[in-house]
Amino acid sequence: MATSRSEGRMTAGFATKLRLTAAVLGCDSQKALCARFRSANPRTHFEPERAAKWLQGRATPRNSDVYDDWARVLDIGQPGDWLMECSVEAFLDAVTRRYRVDAHTLRRRASVWEPAPAVDGQDRPRGVQQYLCGSYACYSWSWSPYHRGQIIRGALSIAPARKRLSLVATYSEQLVGTPVRFSGEVILAGRTLHLDLRAPGQGAPLFCSLFLPSPPASVMSGMMSGVSYVGHAPQPSATPFVAVRVPDDPESTNRYFKLEPDVLAADLAALGLRLAAPADVDACMRDLLQRDSNGGSWQVSAADQANLTAALDRPYLKVD
Repeated sequence: MATSRSEGRMTAGFATKLRLTAAVLGCDSQKALCARFRSANPRTHFEPERAAKWLQGRATPRNSDVYDDWARVLDIGQPGDWLMECSVEAFLDAVTRRYRVDAHTLRRRASVWEPAPAVDGQDRPRGVQQYLCGSYACYSWSWSPYHRGQIIRGALSIAPARKRLSLVATYSEQLVGTPVRFSGEVILAGRTLHLDLRAPGQGAPLFCSLFLPSPPASVMSGMMSGVSYVGHAPQPSATPFVAVRVPDDPESTNRYFKLEPDVLAADLAALGLRLAAPADVDACMRDLLQRDSNGGSWQVSAADQANLTAALDRPYLKVD
Protein backbone atom coordinates (compact mmCIF):
# COMPACT_ATOMS: atom_id res chain seq x y z
CA MET A 1 0.00 0.00 0.00
CA ALA A 2 1.31 3.45 -0.93
CA THR A 3 2.44 5.75 1.83
CA SER A 4 -0.07 8.48 2.56
CA ARG A 5 1.36 11.89 1.71
CA SER A 6 -1.80 13.52 3.05
CA GLU A 7 -1.32 12.46 6.67
CA GLY A 8 -0.56 15.56 8.71
CA ARG A 9 -0.82 17.82 5.64
CA MET A 10 -3.55 20.13 4.57
CA THR A 11 -5.99 18.98 1.88
CA ALA A 12 -7.41 22.45 1.33
CA GLY A 13 -11.04 22.51 0.25
CA PHE A 14 -10.82 18.99 -1.14
CA ALA A 15 -14.60 18.44 -1.38
CA THR A 16 -15.13 21.78 -3.13
CA LYS A 17 -12.34 21.11 -5.61
CA LEU A 18 -13.70 17.64 -6.29
CA ARG A 19 -17.17 19.06 -6.98
CA LEU A 20 -15.63 21.58 -9.37
CA THR A 21 -13.85 18.69 -11.07
CA ALA A 22 -17.12 16.79 -11.55
CA ALA A 23 -18.76 19.92 -12.95
CA VAL A 24 -16.02 20.83 -15.43
CA LEU A 25 -15.83 17.23 -16.69
CA GLY A 26 -19.61 17.16 -17.22
CA CYS A 27 -20.16 14.20 -14.88
CA ASP A 28 -23.81 13.69 -13.90
CA SER A 29 -23.23 11.08 -11.19
CA GLN A 30 -20.63 9.65 -8.83
CA LYS A 31 -20.47 6.64 -11.13
CA ALA A 32 -19.52 8.85 -14.07
CA LEU A 33 -16.84 10.60 -12.03
CA CYS A 34 -15.42 7.27 -10.87
CA ALA A 35 -15.30 6.12 -14.48
CA ARG A 36 -13.06 9.09 -15.30
CA PHE A 37 -10.62 8.03 -12.58
CA ARG A 38 -10.69 4.39 -13.73
CA SER A 39 -9.84 5.50 -17.25
CA ALA A 40 -6.72 7.18 -15.84
CA ASN A 41 -5.85 4.24 -13.58
CA PRO A 42 -7.81 0.94 -13.71
CA ARG A 43 -6.64 0.22 -10.14
CA THR A 44 -7.62 3.60 -8.75
CA HIS A 45 -8.82 3.90 -5.16
CA PHE A 46 -11.43 6.43 -6.33
CA GLU A 47 -14.48 4.21 -5.83
CA PRO A 48 -18.20 5.09 -5.46
CA GLU A 49 -18.50 4.51 -1.71
CA ARG A 50 -15.40 6.58 -0.96
CA ALA A 51 -16.32 9.21 -3.54
CA ALA A 52 -19.66 9.81 -1.85
CA LYS A 53 -17.92 10.70 1.43
CA TRP A 54 -15.28 12.80 -0.30
CA LEU A 55 -17.83 14.83 -2.30
CA GLN A 56 -19.80 15.51 0.88
CA GLY A 57 -16.68 16.66 2.74
CA ARG A 58 -16.95 13.87 5.31
CA ALA A 59 -13.48 12.46 4.58
CA THR A 60 -10.37 12.89 2.41
CA PRO A 61 -8.32 10.23 0.61
CA ARG A 62 -5.78 8.35 2.71
CA ASN A 63 -4.02 6.90 -0.32
CA SER A 64 -1.70 9.27 -2.16
CA ASP A 65 -2.33 7.59 -5.51
CA VAL A 66 -5.78 9.21 -5.64
CA TYR A 67 -4.18 12.64 -6.04
CA ASP A 68 -1.91 11.41 -8.83
CA ASP A 69 -4.93 9.90 -10.60
CA TRP A 70 -6.74 13.20 -10.11
CA ALA A 71 -3.88 15.04 -11.82
CA ARG A 72 -4.14 12.71 -14.83
CA VAL A 73 -7.92 13.11 -15.01
CA LEU A 74 -7.86 16.92 -14.91
CA ASP A 75 -4.79 17.37 -17.13
CA ILE A 76 -4.11 20.96 -16.04
CA GLY A 77 -0.33 20.63 -15.89
CA GLN A 78 -0.16 20.33 -12.10
CA PRO A 79 0.92 17.31 -9.99
CA GLY A 80 -1.09 15.56 -7.31
CA ASP A 81 0.71 17.39 -4.49
CA TRP A 82 -0.38 20.73 -5.93
CA LEU A 83 -4.01 19.59 -6.23
CA MET A 84 -3.94 18.44 -2.62
CA GLU A 85 -2.55 21.67 -1.16
CA CYS A 86 -3.69 24.51 -3.46
CA SER A 87 -6.46 26.89 -2.46
CA VAL A 88 -9.89 26.63 -4.03
CA GLU A 89 -9.28 29.97 -5.76
CA ALA A 90 -6.00 28.78 -7.31
CA PHE A 91 -7.62 25.52 -8.35
CA LEU A 92 -10.58 27.34 -9.91
CA ASP A 93 -8.25 29.68 -11.82
CA ALA A 94 -6.24 26.78 -13.27
CA VAL A 95 -9.31 24.76 -14.23
CA THR A 96 -11.20 27.65 -15.87
CA ARG A 97 -8.13 28.59 -17.94
CA ARG A 98 -7.60 24.99 -19.05
CA TYR A 99 -11.23 24.32 -19.96
CA ARG A 100 -12.17 27.89 -21.01
CA VAL A 101 -15.22 28.11 -18.78
CA ASP A 102 -16.49 31.05 -16.75
CA ALA A 103 -15.73 30.72 -13.02
CA HIS A 104 -19.21 31.84 -11.94
CA THR A 105 -20.82 29.32 -14.29
CA LEU A 106 -18.58 26.52 -13.05
CA ARG A 107 -19.29 27.30 -9.39
CA ARG A 108 -23.02 27.22 -10.11
CA ARG A 109 -22.75 23.86 -11.88
CA ALA A 110 -20.68 22.46 -9.02
CA SER A 111 -23.25 23.59 -6.45
CA VAL A 112 -25.61 20.77 -7.45
CA TRP A 113 -23.07 18.34 -5.97
CA GLU A 114 -23.21 19.96 -2.55
CA PRO A 115 -24.93 17.96 0.20
CA ALA A 116 -28.62 18.86 0.27
CA PRO A 117 -29.92 20.34 3.54
CA ALA A 118 -31.67 17.96 5.91
CA VAL A 119 -35.47 17.94 5.84
CA ASP A 120 -37.41 16.56 8.81
CA GLY A 121 -34.14 15.33 10.29
CA GLN A 122 -33.26 13.22 7.24
CA ASP A 123 -30.50 13.81 4.72
CA ARG A 124 -31.55 14.23 1.12
CA PRO A 125 -29.12 12.71 -1.36
CA ARG A 126 -28.56 14.48 -4.64
CA GLY A 127 -30.13 12.81 -7.64
CA VAL A 128 -28.63 12.52 -11.08
CA GLN A 129 -31.11 15.09 -12.39
CA GLN A 130 -29.74 17.82 -10.10
CA TYR A 131 -27.46 19.02 -12.90
CA LEU A 132 -30.59 20.57 -14.44
CA CYS A 133 -30.80 23.12 -11.62
CA GLY A 134 -30.13 26.70 -12.63
CA SER A 135 -31.50 29.69 -14.54
CA TYR A 136 -32.61 29.65 -18.18
CA ALA A 137 -33.62 32.35 -20.66
CA CYS A 138 -36.65 31.09 -22.60
CA TYR A 139 -37.80 31.96 -26.11
CA SER A 140 -41.17 31.17 -27.69
CA TRP A 141 -43.82 32.80 -29.88
CA SER A 142 -46.28 35.19 -28.29
CA TRP A 143 -49.85 33.93 -28.04
CA SER A 144 -51.34 37.41 -27.61
CA PRO A 145 -53.08 38.90 -30.68
CA TYR A 146 -51.57 42.25 -29.65
CA HIS A 147 -48.05 40.87 -30.08
CA ARG A 148 -48.68 38.63 -33.06
CA GLY A 149 -45.48 37.46 -34.75
CA GLN A 150 -43.24 38.50 -31.86
CA ILE A 151 -41.02 36.45 -29.58
CA ILE A 152 -41.66 36.53 -25.87
CA ARG A 153 -38.60 36.02 -23.71
CA GLY A 154 -39.38 34.42 -20.36
CA ALA A 155 -37.32 33.05 -17.49
CA LEU A 156 -37.13 29.52 -16.11
CA SER A 157 -35.63 28.45 -12.79
CA ILE A 158 -35.14 24.81 -11.77
CA ALA A 159 -34.29 24.02 -8.15
CA PRO A 160 -34.51 21.13 -5.67
CA ALA A 161 -37.93 20.71 -4.10
CA ARG A 162 -38.04 21.47 -0.37
CA LYS A 163 -39.89 18.44 0.98
CA ARG A 164 -39.23 15.58 -1.39
CA LEU A 165 -36.62 14.14 -3.71
CA SER A 166 -37.63 15.95 -6.87
CA LEU A 167 -37.16 19.20 -8.75
CA VAL A 168 -39.45 22.22 -8.97
CA ALA A 169 -39.64 24.62 -11.92
CA THR A 170 -40.75 28.25 -11.96
CA TYR A 171 -41.44 29.91 -15.30
CA SER A 172 -42.23 33.62 -15.64
CA GLU A 173 -43.28 36.07 -18.35
CA GLN A 174 -43.88 39.81 -18.33
CA LEU A 175 -47.55 40.32 -19.23
CA VAL A 176 -49.18 43.77 -19.22
CA GLY A 177 -46.24 45.14 -17.26
CA THR A 178 -46.58 42.53 -14.51
CA PRO A 179 -44.52 39.37 -13.96
CA VAL A 180 -46.69 36.26 -14.10
CA ARG A 181 -45.18 33.09 -12.64
CA PHE A 182 -46.07 29.44 -13.13
CA SER A 183 -44.68 26.75 -10.84
CA GLY A 184 -44.79 22.99 -10.71
CA GLU A 185 -42.94 19.71 -10.70
CA VAL A 186 -40.27 18.62 -13.14
CA ILE A 187 -41.21 15.20 -14.53
CA LEU A 188 -38.55 12.98 -16.12
CA ALA A 189 -39.69 10.30 -18.55
CA GLY A 190 -37.02 8.45 -20.49
CA ARG A 191 -35.07 10.95 -22.55
CA THR A 192 -37.70 13.65 -22.14
CA LEU A 193 -38.44 16.27 -19.50
CA HIS A 194 -41.88 17.74 -18.73
CA LEU A 195 -42.90 20.82 -16.76
CA ASP A 196 -46.42 20.69 -15.33
CA LEU A 197 -46.96 24.30 -14.25
CA ARG A 198 -49.74 26.33 -12.63
CA ALA A 199 -50.24 30.02 -12.00
CA PRO A 200 -50.86 30.81 -8.31
CA GLY A 201 -54.48 31.64 -7.55
CA GLN A 202 -55.75 31.19 -11.09
CA GLY A 203 -54.60 27.60 -11.39
CA ALA A 204 -54.28 28.07 -15.16
CA PRO A 205 -52.05 25.28 -16.55
CA LEU A 206 -48.95 25.60 -18.67
CA PHE A 207 -47.18 22.53 -19.99
CA CYS A 208 -43.72 22.08 -21.51
CA SER A 209 -42.47 18.90 -23.15
CA LEU A 210 -38.72 19.04 -23.79
CA PHE A 211 -35.76 16.87 -24.67
CA LEU A 212 -33.82 15.87 -21.56
CA PRO A 213 -30.32 17.32 -22.06
CA SER A 214 -27.08 15.74 -20.94
CA PRO A 215 -24.79 17.65 -18.55
CA PRO A 216 -24.14 20.53 -18.43
CA ALA A 217 -27.71 21.13 -19.68
CA SER A 218 -26.74 24.21 -21.68
CA VAL A 219 -30.04 24.20 -23.59
CA MET A 220 -33.45 22.50 -23.58
CA SER A 221 -35.88 22.60 -26.50
CA GLY A 222 -39.33 21.29 -27.31
CA MET A 223 -42.90 22.54 -27.13
CA MET A 224 -44.94 24.66 -24.73
CA SER A 225 -48.75 24.56 -24.63
CA GLY A 226 -51.50 26.31 -22.71
CA VAL A 227 -53.95 29.16 -23.33
CA SER A 228 -53.39 32.78 -24.34
CA TYR A 229 -53.65 35.31 -21.49
CA VAL A 230 -53.51 38.75 -23.12
CA GLY A 231 -56.39 39.10 -25.57
CA HIS A 232 -60.16 39.28 -25.92
CA ALA A 233 -60.58 35.54 -25.24
CA PRO A 234 -58.35 32.65 -24.18
CA GLN A 235 -57.27 30.35 -27.02
CA PRO A 236 -55.70 26.89 -26.73
CA SER A 237 -52.15 27.49 -28.00
CA ALA A 238 -48.79 25.84 -28.61
CA THR A 239 -45.35 27.09 -29.61
CA PRO A 240 -41.79 25.86 -30.12
CA PHE A 241 -39.83 26.55 -26.94
CA VAL A 242 -36.10 27.04 -26.33
CA ALA A 243 -34.53 27.43 -22.85
CA VAL A 244 -30.85 28.44 -22.70
CA ARG A 245 -28.87 28.23 -19.45
CA VAL A 246 -27.55 31.66 -18.43
CA PRO A 247 -25.31 32.83 -15.55
CA ASP A 248 -27.98 34.83 -13.70
CA ASP A 249 -31.76 34.95 -13.35
CA PRO A 250 -33.09 36.82 -16.44
CA GLU A 251 -36.58 37.52 -15.08
CA SER A 252 -36.06 41.28 -14.62
CA THR A 253 -35.54 41.74 -18.38
CA ASN A 254 -38.39 39.54 -19.66
CA ARG A 255 -40.04 41.17 -22.69
CA TYR A 256 -41.36 40.90 -26.25
CA PHE A 257 -39.24 41.53 -29.35
CA LYS A 258 -39.23 40.88 -33.10
CA LEU A 259 -37.28 37.88 -34.35
CA GLU A 260 -34.61 39.70 -36.32
CA PRO A 261 -31.14 38.39 -37.25
CA ASP A 262 -28.70 38.20 -34.32
CA VAL A 263 -31.29 39.41 -31.77
CA LEU A 264 -31.29 36.09 -29.87
CA ALA A 265 -27.50 35.92 -29.60
CA ALA A 266 -27.40 39.57 -28.56
CA ASP A 267 -29.95 38.90 -25.81
CA LEU A 268 -27.90 35.96 -24.50
CA ALA A 269 -24.75 38.09 -24.54
CA ALA A 270 -26.55 40.80 -22.55
CA LEU A 271 -27.39 38.10 -19.98
CA GLY A 272 -23.69 37.33 -19.52
CA LEU A 273 -23.41 34.23 -21.73
CA ARG A 274 -20.16 34.08 -23.70
CA LEU A 275 -20.72 32.57 -27.14
CA ALA A 276 -17.81 31.41 -29.28
CA ALA A 277 -19.93 31.58 -32.46
CA PRO A 278 -22.93 33.88 -31.76
CA ALA A 279 -24.10 33.96 -35.38
CA ASP A 280 -24.27 30.16 -35.53
CA VAL A 281 -26.16 29.96 -32.22
CA ASP A 282 -28.61 32.62 -33.36
CA ALA A 283 -29.25 30.83 -36.67
CA CYS A 284 -29.86 27.48 -34.96
CA MET A 285 -32.31 29.01 -32.49
CA ARG A 286 -34.20 30.92 -35.19
CA ASP A 287 -34.41 27.79 -37.34
CA LEU A 288 -35.94 25.80 -34.49
CA LEU A 289 -38.44 28.52 -33.57
CA GLN A 290 -39.54 29.12 -37.17
CA ARG A 291 -39.66 25.54 -38.41
CA ASP A 292 -43.19 24.58 -39.53
CA SER A 293 -44.71 27.35 -37.44
CA ASN A 294 -45.33 29.90 -40.20
CA GLY A 295 -43.53 32.46 -38.08
CA GLY A 296 -45.82 32.14 -35.11
CA SER A 297 -47.62 29.90 -32.67
CA TRP A 298 -50.34 27.34 -33.26
CA GLN A 299 -53.76 28.36 -31.95
CA VAL A 300 -57.35 27.18 -32.12
CA SER A 301 -59.81 30.09 -32.18
CA ALA A 302 -63.33 30.30 -30.81
CA ALA A 303 -64.54 30.59 -34.41
CA ASP A 304 -62.83 27.29 -35.27
CA GLN A 305 -64.57 25.61 -32.38
CA ALA A 306 -67.93 27.18 -33.28
CA ASN A 307 -67.73 26.06 -36.90
CA LEU A 308 -66.90 22.49 -35.96
CA THR A 309 -69.60 22.47 -33.29
CA ALA A 310 -72.23 23.62 -35.79
CA ALA A 311 -71.17 20.89 -38.21
CA LEU A 312 -70.96 18.04 -35.72
CA ASP A 313 -73.78 18.81 -33.26
CA ARG A 314 -76.44 18.31 -35.91
CA PRO A 315 -75.86 14.54 -36.35
CA TYR A 316 -75.97 13.97 -32.60
CA LEU A 317 -79.17 16.02 -32.30
CA LYS A 318 -80.60 14.30 -35.39
CA VAL A 319 -81.27 17.64 -37.04
CA ASP A 320 -81.40 17.71 -40.85
